[in-house]
Amino acid sequence: GISNFGRYFMQSGAQWYETLNRPTIAPPNWVFGVAWTVIYICTALSAVIALSQARGTRRFSLLVILFSVNGIGNALWTYFFFYITRKKSYITI
Repeated sequence: GISNFGRYFMQSGAQWYETLNRPTIAPPNWVFGVAWTVIYICTALSAVIALSQARGTRRFSLLVILFSVNGIGNALWTYFFFYITRKKSYITI
């Protein structure tokens, strides 16, 4: 769910991103897809492990909130970077 939200806004800003002057040490674009996939998998595994160990304790609710905030933050970052920044750059040109 969250990754699809991010993917939608990333695709809408892909052409804009290609026009940026990036440093020569910037990794190729395909690396970001692999990296974010690994990040989401690790986050999901961490959530499963942490929530299964905290089930029935007061920490469970806190963990649900923290992992939810993390997921929403990841999706919003993509929205702000690829969609809002792209729109803003068109306004300032």
